This record gives sequence, C-alpha cells and structure tokens, in this order.
Amino acid sequence: MAETKFPSCLTIGSKKTLVIGIGGGYDVYTCLPWFLQLSLEEQEHCVIGNYTFTDDIHKYTKDEDSYVAEIKPDTVRTMNNSQYFPELHLAQKLNRSIYAFRLMPCPMLINILLEFVLEHQIEQMFLFDGGIDSIIFGDEGLVYGSPLEDSQMIIACAAVASKNNLPSVLVTSAVGIDDCDIKSYMNHWDLLTCANATYGKFKLTSDLPNFKTYEDICQTSDPSSIIQESIIAAANGILGLYLNPRLYPSRIADKNDLPLIREETSFLWFWDPVVLVEISPFYQHMLKFLELLNEKSPNECWIHWNQYITLFMEATPVSNKSDL
Repeated sequence: MAETKFPSCLTIGSKKTLVIGIGGGYDVYTCLPWFLQLSLEEQEHCVIGNYTFTDDIHKYTKDEDSYVAEIKPDTVRTMNNSQYFPELHLAQKLNRSIYAFRLMPCPMLINILLEFVLEHQIEQMFLFDGGIDSIIFGDEGLVYGSPLEDSQMIIACAAVASKNNLPSVLVTSAVGIDDCDIKSYMNHWDLLTCANATYGKFKLTSDLPNFKTYEDICQTSDPSSIIQESIIAAANGILGLYLNPRLYPSRIADKNDLPLIREETSFLWFWDPVVLVEISPFYQHMLKFLELLNEKSPNECWIHWNQYITLFMEATPVSNKSDL
C-alpha cells in the first residue's frame, strides 16, 4: 500500500491557501493527487488558480482593468477557446471556481498577484509546476524546457510571499518528461537541501485515495496533457517508451518523440521558492532587470525577458550532464 500522507509543508489547517499552476497549460492539474485527498473543509480553504494559455480570458474578467477571471462551472466558452480551456474543464469536474490569471509578465504580474492575494485574504501559497523548468540556475544549457512563463510566476510569487510574510511551497513534477537536464536538476535539489530549502519528495501511485478521480479529470481533458499523462503512466508502473493512445499520434506524431517515462517521473518534489530565488544565479540575474521594465508594455516585457534568459544561459558555463 502506498504512503498516502503528503509532506506537512502542504498542510492547510484553517489557512486561506492559494493553489496555483505557474507555467500555463495544465500545470494546476498537478495539484490534484494532493487536493483530492483533502477534507471538504480543507478544500473550502483553497483558492485555485492557473497562469493560463487560454484565449480570450479578458472576455471573462469583471472589467477591462482586471487580469484575473473567475471561471465557473457554467462559464460559456467563446469561439476562440471552444476546445482548449483547462480551467473550465477543471471547474466543471471539481464543481468550483478556478481563477485564470492572464499571461501578463513581470513586473505587472507581481502587482496583479499582490492585489489578488490581498483581495482573497490569502495566508499561504502552494505553487505547482507541471515539469521541472521552474528550477533553473543558468548552468543547464540553452535547451531547458520552457522557463519563460515559470520564471515570471516564480519571481512574482516569491516577491509577494516575501512582502506579505506568506509561507509558500513550490511543487515540481514529471522528472524526465520536458527538455530539462536531470543531472543539473538533482544537483540543484542537493544544493537547496543543504540550505534547508527542500521539504522532501512524494511518490504518486495508482492506489492513492481518489487517484482514479485525478486520472478521470486528466483523461477527459481535450487536448490531453503530455505531463499529466506521463505522471499517470509512471504512477501505474508503466515505464520506458510508452505508446500512449492519448498522446500518439494526436499530440506527438513521431513515436521517437514520445517521452521516456522513468520511476522518478511519478514523484512530486517540494521546494521553498523564496530561497530558490535567493540562491539561483539565474533568478538573481533576472531580478536586476525588473526596474528597467517598469515603463515597458507587456509585449516589450515578454521580448526583453526572453532575451535576458537567452543571454544569461549563453554566458553561463554548462554543468556536467548525465542521465539518472
């Protein structure tokens, strides 16, 4: 029988808790194996959000100056998101509101998140990364997942947590599925563990309470999530090159591009995001540019942020790499 008790860092108690996916897409779904084990009272203390790729989110906000939309189970889709709408699918499955954060960059994102935290009286934040590309130091090389969105939200959450003295936890997942170097990831895990900035890891298995509900939510989504499908496969003991019918050929046309599922893919990893930002040379480098972006438009901020990432990764020596 699998261990069913998650690390104490994810304790809800009576605290109003923001549970948020930080990298777009289906990142927020990574919370489900944990969230579905909570009592109904604990679930009521959670406010669930997702930094979103969904189109037309501005059409669901309460006014044109709002950057967060409350997506309810009865929300009506626009034509532009008639198929892809992870937040609405989750709202309908959980029968509760999911807050979709428009894809705004830092430094605007910091103010948006701060306003949301104050409005909803948030007392702690749990961040969920569908993948591991939020853990970035700069020594990983140019090919390292898609850190553009994750890095924005990590910096915003760390800033808000520090400003308001809010406990915060970052949860990463699906090791080996995205284009991230596993050796450097493990080196950074060891480094932050030495700094008392990790809280352990948890192995997901198919016999966890309500795991079948998590599977159902993910496997009735359209399109399917490569990350979530890989986590589910690993939790069911399916390892190696898995010809998953929900991924091939609709999501991945070439069999050789299917993810290689490892035992480590089934683990959730728990980090302190504030200390991550303090220790990571990459995040410290990105923080230096925030003031330069204050007068820029959102599109300009995205362009500059992407350039800063590339320039830093090109200039930083790559660590020695090897697979697990």
